Amino acid sequence: MKFDSHLCLVSTQATPNLVPALDPSFQPSVVTLAVSEDMQEKACWLEKVLREQGVKVEKLNIPDPYDYNQCWECFAEWLGKQSDGGALNATGGTKVMAMAALDVFREEKKPVFYINIENDEVIRLDTREVPFTLPTKIRLKQYLEAHGYSVLKMSKPNINKDIRDFVDRLAYESERLGKALGKLN
Repeated sequence: MKFDSHLCLVSTQATPNLVPALDPSFQPSVVTLAVSEDMQEKACWLEKVLREQGVKVEKLNIPDPYDYNQCWECFAEWLGKQSDGGALNATGGTKVMAMAALDVFREEKKPVFYINIENDEVIRLDTREVPFTLPTKIRLKQYLEAHGYSVLKMSKPNINKDIRDFVDRLAYESERLGKALGKLN
């Protein structure tokens, strides 16, 4: 299942908007970022990463993300201008924005999904389809840049086999050794 465009609600969490937009099996050709004044900078970070991956990005300004009626009008007007309708990623934004967008999309019988960021699961809110997991993982550089960090240089550290084996062992035993590792740190 793939939608040609996603309407994403910008919030402090970039990952729920990034994961579906970068997955090749789910990636839209256009992402519209619904963004309030206080989220402009975060939207710019997200836009940069999406554009670098060949996704066209548009913005929909939300004057007051806590005014349900105003949000509803913005989303209804936007949806009315869409030829294919697109799909709503209802994961981000304020709760008021998400409810208004969800109501507009439901009235128009358009697709709505939510990303469970714990496991990259796509949960359809407009159907009773079984949730599915997006296999693509975000690269560290994309994640950092989408959260406002600049990656100046990327290199792999020169770690010898003994240290790598030790770190692998610690990771494997992390649940059992959690308290001890915490104290050690």
